Amino acid sequence: MVYNADLCFGCRYCMLACPFDVPRYQWDSLNPKVTKCDLCRDRVLAGEQPACVEVCPTEARVFGPLEDIVALAKQRIEENPDTYYPAIYGLREVGGTSVIYISDKPFSELGLRTNLPDYALSELTWAIISKIPNYVLWGATLLGGIWWITNRRSEVAAFERTLKEMERRNPSKRFGNDGEHV
Repeated sequence: MVYNADLCFGCRYCMLACPFDVPRYQWDSLNPKVTKCDLCRDRVLAGEQPACVEVCPTEARVFGPLEDIVALAKQRIEENPDTYYPAIYGLREVGGTSVIYISDKPFSELGLRTNLPDYALSELTWAIISKIPNYVLWGATLLGGIWWITNRRSEVAAFERTLKEMERRNPSKRFGNDGEHV
């Protein structure tokens, strides 16, 4: 997912929701933003590699289509079983990530969370979040109705006071509901 600073209003929900603690908040800035790596999106759109991939002297970082990267990771693990821990991190964790890892030790020793579910965490909140527009619509309708009834009562009471005042001033005349002389 690409971070859009123009849409961000600083709620920092992304920081709470990210199981990998990637988004960072600029606490010391007068105009703080949430920041995260976007894999050099501008470079990638221009057909280049992300900067970290381009400058890595040992080719520890590789960028490309997921299928190609997974195949390369599996190949490296198969060709060097004594070097690599026999798993690929990021394939299934939270529904799969845009970055995968292979390592010479268990991922928990690297500080990566290994107790994550295989489904996207957004699936947990989608059931209620998808209904919010309906709740807002019905809530607004209900509140609008309550306002109309309350306002209408005030209007009727004010009109009745006006009629009574008109009848008090002109006791010989009778006035109808529209304020006209009957």
